[in-house]
Amino acid sequence: MNDSNSYFILIIICLQTLYNCILAIIGQYIYGYFLRTYYDMYQNWTIINNSSLKIDIFELNREQCIENTTDISNGSAQIWAQQQSADLIFQATLWRAFPVIIITYLFGLYTSQLNRRLILILSIIGNALHVIIYQAIIYKNLAEYWWYISAFIAGLAGGTNILGIVINLVITESTEENERSSRFVRYGAMTTALYSMAWLYRFIMDEPWIGTIINFYRYFLFKINT
Repeated sequence: MNDSNSYFILIIICLQTLYNCILAIIGQYIYGYFLRTYYDMYQNWTIINNSSLKIDIFELNREQCIENTTDISNGSAQIWAQQQSADLIFQATLWRAFPVIIITYLFGLYTSQLNRRLILILSIIGNALHVIIYQAIIYKNLAEYWWYISAFIAGLAGGTNILGIVINLVITESTEENERSSRFVRYGAMTTALYSMAWLYRFIMDEPWIGTIINFYRYFLFKINT
């Protein structure tokens, strides 16, 4: 395999690994999205009720009732968010599955006539659009139907299925037979290492005390060096 093919495959594998890591954690962001939606609905309901109250003597009793039902409301919000996120993930999977089946079938028919690099680039672009739309939905509070549009785009891009198949084809076709096994092992080890680094970073971000220890260790080393 020449250097240009090697670098190209390395870049594609890194992007694919990053995409898979994002997909692995997107569920918790969907849950958070619906949790915020629930609280926004609850706040709007509270504002409407506040505007309809005419007698101040009931204000204290109302506040006490709200305090007593806070835990119940939080539990209801979590249950509602879990149900909504599970339904959305299921429906988005269906929206992604049908185009994936069609694209994979067409790819199988015309494999010999298609440009491998072009397929990989188009697939990466589709996956990037998938992630960008997800981020826009989460941080810009777009309408729910954008989830399905994003999933459909990911399906048209072939998802991780097309990427994996084409990468294997490129490696097989551009590598001598006696080097293929070692090449697949090296790429597999690199993918595993990237996954491990991504999950370690996520674990550190989710556990503030680990970040504090690391920062203290850096400060200690800095003091020793100076």
